[in-house]
Amino acid sequence: IQTSNNQIKSQSTVKTSSSGVFSPRHTVQKGETLYDIALKYGVTTENLKKVNKLRSNKILVGQVLIIPQG
Repeated sequence: IQTSNNQIKSQSTVKTSSSGVFSPRHTVQKGETLYDIALKYGVTTENLKKVNKLRSNKILVGQVLIIPQG
């Protein structure tokens, strides 16, 4: 990804174990909720929880979440 000042940024992706499909990652920032992140990527909170093996909606700053596709 190229920014306006011609710097190149890489987009973080991670390969899922079974499908071989690459999924983006998101690092949780201060003040974000699971709901906020789900809205940002157009997925459900339940899908985020399932893919990341979360038992609750609690997430921590700095935690890296796999974003499910579609």
